Amino acid sequence: MRSLAPVRAVLRPMPIACPHTTNGGTMHISKILIAGTALAGAGLSQPAVAGKSGSSDMVAIPAGTFLMGSTKAETDAEQTLTHHTGLAVDDDFAPREKPQHEVHVPAFEIATTMVTRGQFARFVAATGYTAKGCYAYLGTKYGMREDADWQSIGFPQSDQHPVTCVNYDDASAYVSWLSQETGTQFRLPTEAEFEYATRAGTTTSRYWGDDITLQCAYANGADITVQQRDSDWITAQCHDDYYGPSPVATFAPNAWGLYDMIGNLYQLVEDCWHDTYEGAPSDGSAWTDGAINGSACELHPIRGGSHSPHPGSMRSASRVMTNDTRSAFVGFRVARSVD
Repeated sequence: MRSLAPVRAVLRPMPIACPHTTNGGTMHISKILIAGTALAGAGLSQPAVAGKSGSSDMVAIPAGTFLMGSTKAETDAEQTLTHHTGLAVDDDFAPREKPQHEVHVPAFEIATTMVTRGQFARFVAATGYTAKGCYAYLGTKYGMREDADWQSIGFPQSDQHPVTCVNYDDASAYVSWLSQETGTQFRLPTEAEFEYATRAGTTTSRYWGDDITLQCAYANGADITVQQRDSDWITAQCHDDYYGPSPVATFAPNAWGLYDMIGNLYQLVEDCWHDTYEGAPSDGSAWTDGAINGSACELHPIRGGSHSPHPGSMRSASRVMTNDTRSAFVGFRVARSVD
């Protein structure tokens, strides 16, 4: 059993990517991160690096209260923005994020990055776990491939890429193994914890603000680069240099030092799916009463958007659902409770 290495509880100033304007009015974001000023934390105490999970740093998130979900003004603005792109907009996304409600989240810890392909490979090597069949990239389009798995997703990947082509059961199996391996109880974050950690004290639509043109500094999303795979699915007029998943920690983190909380891959959470927040818990716990007769949930929320998200998904409040189908758009990160 491996003990968790202690890490000094100090955070350095956040690195911020430096954008510059190019011809045609689009932006290209340099991947050389320079020292900069952290985003505002809205008066909350700053989290500290708490330890490791596998080889991922864990950040201690302070307890706090926030407004979960979105306002009508935010979703109306997003509808206007996405209609302007000429893309179809999912008119159901606004009710999913309402009513906006106050949630008190106890202190917890969350990984700075998603679980990587290399970390998942160690789990598979140790347990013999198999996870076959995935909705993956087929060269010119997406489709279900029975031979696809986390090792073959249709995009180039390394051990530093976030593991994908996994579902809730796969993520739960990894978390159980990691808990046994380390002697510490890990879990998936709750949906409230995920949004709270994503916002990192902000109240804007995205943790970098409301300006979608800054997306390529902070997130791997549907930008101009996706045209490399013959896609017109563009939601931000900038280049992030990735037409599929990117390695973890490629883009600037939020104010609490968390990477890819928006973009790259949607991320699984512990809750069952509910169409709205009517009746949602206010204590930050997982909302699991969608399970039928004690069975597993049929649907789970996924948060954060992906490398090819639906318009409107690249926001702190955005939420969609998934079933047990594995997909090259979905990954996860680990969390743990604190006493």
